[in-house]
Amino acid sequence: MPKIYNGDLTKLFDLSGKKAVIFGGAGGFGQAIAEGYAANGCSVCISSRSEEKLKAAKAAIEKVAAPGVKVMYLAGDAGDEEFVKKALTSSPGRRVWVVATSW
Repeated sequence: MPKIYNGDLTKLFDLSGKKAVIFGGAGGFGQAIAEGYAANGCSVCISSRSEEKLKAAKAAIEKVAAPGVKVMYLAGDAGDEEFVKKALTSSPGRRVWVVATSW
């Protein structure tokens, strides 16, 4: 059986170069998930209906983000199919995770 743990747990959580879209990312669980991803190297796009809350969440996420991590936001309703499509294609690159905490 391969050994996963080599004494450095940070490698288990390294998300460098990954990207995620987090619906409901302007507070609560969604923001906490975005902060955790960003702290471990994952660029995040958060969404919510409130642009004011998104701006505050973006600032908080940027404070804990690893160097080189991009944090962006899109205001809109996750119940709107066109908005979801826009969010999923908002920046180039492959998405690794889509997290929906807004429903």
